Amino acid sequence: MNQSINTERDKIYLAALLHDIGKFYQRADDGGAAKSSKLLEHVKNLEQILCPSNQDGIRTHKHVLWTAQFFEDHHSVFSQLIDKAGWDGMTDRESLMHLASGHHLHKSQLNKLGQIIQEADHLSSGMDRTSIEAYKDDQDTNRWDAFKKKRMTSLMENLLLSDKTNAYHLPVQAMSINKNYFPSSNFEYDPQYKVLWKEFENEFKFIQSKNGYAFSETFFNLLQKYTSTIPASTIHFPDVSLFDHLKTTAAIAVCLYDWQQGESADDEPFLMIGGDFSGIQSYIYNIISENAAKNLKGRSFYLKLLADSVVATILKALNLFQANVIYNSGGSFYILAPNTSEVRQTLRHVMDDLEANIFNTHGNSIYVSIAYQIISKDALMGRNGQSLQKCWGELFESRDKQKSKRYARKLVNDYGHFFLPGESGGLSPRDAITGEEIDTFSKGKIYSLIKSEVQVSELTWKQIQLGKKLKEADYWVVSNEPLAYWTEKNAINPANLGIYYYFLSEREVVEKKALLKASADKVRIISINGNDKGICDFLNTTIMGTDNIYGFDFFGGNNFPADDEGLPKSFDQLCDSEGYKRLGVLRMDVDNLGHVFKNGIPKQLGTLSRYAALSRNLDWFFKAYLNSIWKAKYSQSSYIVYSGGDDLFLVGKWDEMIEFAEQIRQDFVEFTCYNPNLSISGGVAIVAPKYPIKRAAEESAEAERLAKNYELGNSEKNAISFMGLALGWDQEFPIVKKLKSELVRLIEAEKLPKSFISKIYQHYRQAQFEDEKLVSPRTYWLMAYDFGRMLEREKDPAARQLIENCKLDVVSNHNRLNNEVITSAYHNLKLWNFAARWAELEYRTNHNRFDN
Repeated sequence: MNQSINTERDKIYLAALLHDIGKFYQRADDGGAAKSSKLLEHVKNLEQILCPSNQDGIRTHKHVLWTAQFFEDHHSVFSQLIDKAGWDGMTDRESLMHLASGHHLHKSQLNKLGQIIQEADHLSSGMDRTSIEAYKDDQDTNRWDAFKKKRMTSLMENLLLSDKTNAYHLPVQAMSINKNYFPSSNFEYDPQYKVLWKEFENEFKFIQSKNGYAFSETFFNLLQKYTSTIPASTIHFPDVSLFDHLKTTAAIAVCLYDWQQGESADDEPFLMIGGDFSGIQSYIYNIISENAAKNLKGRSFYLKLLADSVVATILKALNLFQANVIYNSGGSFYILAPNTSEVRQTLRHVMDDLEANIFNTHGNSIYVSIAYQIISKDALMGRNGQSLQKCWGELFESRDKQKSKRYARKLVNDYGHFFLPGESGGLSPRDAITGEEIDTFSKGKIYSLIKSEVQVSELTWKQIQLGKKLKEADYWVVSNEPLAYWTEKNAINPANLGIYYYFLSEREVVEKKALLKASADKVRIISINGNDKGICDFLNTTIMGTDNIYGFDFFGGNNFPADDEGLPKSFDQLCDSEGYKRLGVLRMDVDNLGHVFKNGIPKQLGTLSRYAALSRNLDWFFKAYLNSIWKAKYSQSSYIVYSGGDDLFLVGKWDEMIEFAEQIRQDFVEFTCYNPNLSISGGVAIVAPKYPIKRAAEESAEAERLAKNYELGNSEKNAISFMGLALGWDQEFPIVKKLKSELVRLIEAEKLPKSFISKIYQHYRQAQFEDEKLVSPRTYWLMAYDFGRMLEREKDPAARQLIENCKLDVVSNHNRLNNEVITSAYHNLKLWNFAARWAELEYRTNHNRFDN
C-alpha cells in the first residue's frame, strides 16, 4: 500500500481531489458570497484574487471561495498534515489551499503545479474552457441560487437515445446499497445539501492521518460516499457526479505531473492499461465432490482478491493512487497511467512477474491479459478526429490479441511443462474437491476438512476458510507485507503477489490499534457492504486514531446461509424440501454492453469522467445493491457465487432462482430509468442437488446463450431461459407464468386432473414443427378428442374453461394464451407445454409427488 515519497506529487493529488469541494459546500450555504454566514470576511475578500471575471467584468466561479473556506474550517487538520507531510515552508501561491482554489484563474497567474491542476480539470470535463459557452458558471441562471435546487440526472436514462430526456434524478444522500439510492422522477423535497454537508464534515474530522498519501486515499473514499450523487455541474445535462469529476481530475493531474517530469515532446501524456482475466468461470466450477458448496463461495471470492491483488501490484509498481483505477470489477480492470518510457518499461516487467506468479500458482487455468493504449489530450477532449470511444476500441483489440498469445513466452521457454506428463502417476494424493494432484514432492501440504476424512490442498483449504471468514469478518485488512502481530495463517496472499488479506472482527482491529498505527500507509482497513441499514459506515471512533487508509468496498454475497460449522450449506440443504429437490443455477448479464460503451455516450460527451461514472453505476448495482434483494427474501435458500461488473452467478432453490432473476430484471429496468436500450438476460439450469456443479454451470451458460439469441420482431435478447425455452421478459414470460400459476392452483384444489399435464406433453412430443408452425394436422384432432373426453368428466367451471382455452389456443394459434393477449413467435402448443412442465415441477417440489 505504501508508495514512494514525493511530497510535491502527493500535494497535487490531494489538491485535485479538493479542487471543487466548494461546489458541495456552496450548496449547503443559504446565502451567496456577499451575504454568506459561512464565509469569513477575509475569505470573501479572496474573490478579487481567486475568481475570474467574465466579459461583463462580473466575478464568476465563486464556489472556489467555499473551497478556501473549507481549509479555514479545518485549519488544524490541514496545518498538522502539511507539517507532517513535509509540505511546510511553501509560499502562498504553492500552498495546498491556493492549488485547490485557484484553478479558474488565467494560466499566467498560476505556477507550474496550479497549471497542471487546471489542465486536469479541463481534460476531465472534456471541455475547451477558452470558449465562452464552456466558461459559463453554474450561477449563470435567472435565479442566482437555482443550481442549489437542481439534482443530478441519471447517466443511464439517455444512453443510446437520440431524443434526450431529463425525467429521472438521483437522491442527494450518502452512498448506500438500498433501493432509495435509485434514480426517481418524483421527490417530495428539495435536495438537502445542508444535511448532507453536515454529515460529511462530521466524518471528515475522523481522518486523523498525518501521512499525505494515507490522508488522501481515505479522503478519496469519503468523497465517494458523499459526492457520488451531487452533480459536478448543473449546466446542460448534469449527469456526471462531483465524485467522478474529482476522481478523474486527480488521476489526470498525477499523470500530467509524471509525464512532465519525464517526456513532454508530444500531446500523448496518458496510458490506459486494460486487463481481463480468462479461465475464471472454469476455475470456479472445477469442483467434483459433494463438498462443492463448501468451496464454491471461497473459491469465487479468492478470484476477486486475486484480481484486486493484480491491480494493487500495478498501482504499487507505478506509484499510482486509487483515483487512477477507472474500473475494477468482474475480472476486468482499467488504470490511467502516465505515458513515459519508465512507466512502459516498469509495466512490462510487472506483466512478466504477474504472469509468472499466476502460472506458478494456477498453471494455465487462469490467465490475465494486460495491454495498454496511448491516449492523447485530443482524445480526452474529443477533438481533431480523436475520441475516447476509439481508444477504448483499440484497447479492447490489443487486449484480445494478448489473449491469443496466452503464456506464449512460457510455452517457448518451458515446452515440457505443457506437453509432457505433469503428474506423478498416482504417487501423490488428489484434492478431494477439485480432483487436482497435491504435489507432496515439493512439500505441498495436505489438510483435512472439519469433521471429515476428506483431504484437500492448502489452497483449497484456505479458500474454504476464506468463505467462512467472509461471513464473520467486520473488516478486511489489506497489507503489502505480512503483519507480524497477526499470525501468518490468518492471511491469504493470492498467487504470492505480496498483497496480504486479513479478515478480522472489530474487536481484533481495536486490540491492534497501536500496532496498526505503526504500519502507517502500508495498511488499508476496509469495511464491506455497509452497516445494518446499508450505509457505508467506514469511519468511526471505534477504530480511528491511526495513520492507516480507511475505505469501503462492495462484494456480491459476503453473507450466505450456513450450516452448524459456519460453512456454506450443502446444495441439498439449500433446496429445503423433504423429497423432490431441484437446484437452480442462474447466470445473468447486461445485453450488448460493449455496444453501450462504444456508442452509448455521444462523442461530444465522451469524457473520462462519464465512462468512469457508467462503470461505477453498473458495478454498484451488481456488487452492492444485489445484496439488498438477496437479504430481503433469498438469504436462506441461495448463494451469490459472484456478482459484479455487469453479470452474476447464483445458486439456490430452483423456483426461487427464477423469482430472483425476475426481481433483478425488474429492479434493473427501474435503475436504468426504463431506458429501452438497456436490458438484461439470463439462463437457469434446473438440476438435482448432487449434479456436478461444473456441468450445471455449463448448462446455465447454454441457457443464457439461448436467452441472448432470443428475437421477436425488432426485439432482441431481453429474455429469460430455462427448461430449453427462452421467454421474452415483456412478451411471453408474464403470461406463461400466470398460466403456470393457474394450472398449479387448479391441480392443488383438485379441480383439474393431473393427467392434463401429461396429455399436453404427449401431444407436444408427437407434434411436428417447421419454423414455429405446426405441420402435423393429426395433432389437432387428437387433442380435440382427448380434451373433449376430459370435458365430459370435468364439472368445475374454471377447469372446463381452461381446457376449452387450451383447445382453442392450439387450433387457432391466435395471439392469446388462456384468454390473455400475448405476442410471441412460438406456437401456442409450445407455450402451453412449457407452462404445464413448469407447473408440474412446482407441484412436485411442493408435494413430493405427481401421480397421473
